[in-house]
Amino acid sequence: MSSNGASLTVPQLGASPEVLKATFALDGPATLDQVFQVADDFAVVVVTSRHKPSDDDYAKQKQQITLEATKAKQFELKEAFVKSLRKSAQVVMNNPAIDKITEG
Repeated sequence: MSSNGASLTVPQLGASPEVLKATFALDGPATLDQVFQVADDFAVVVVTSRHKPSDDDYAKQKQQITLEATKAKQFELKEAFVKSLRKSAQVVMNNPAIDKITEG
């Protein structure tokens, strides 16, 4: 697993606050002492290395972190908007058009 801590998702698993909490509680490499359910799957998590970030690390990744946070917020707002529309209307999604708009 690799994560910069800015995201609440685990690569290849998806959203898992429990996995992230357990992972970031460790001081170094270890196998977590429980099996986690993530969506419809189960995962055994092994932390192979642990690197505490510095200000230089943050400066190098700031643009990527900001981009990831922006995309996550866009997705969250889009889903909330569509959910509100579905309560009162029939919604047909044009995902290719939406994706094209939110890419830039």
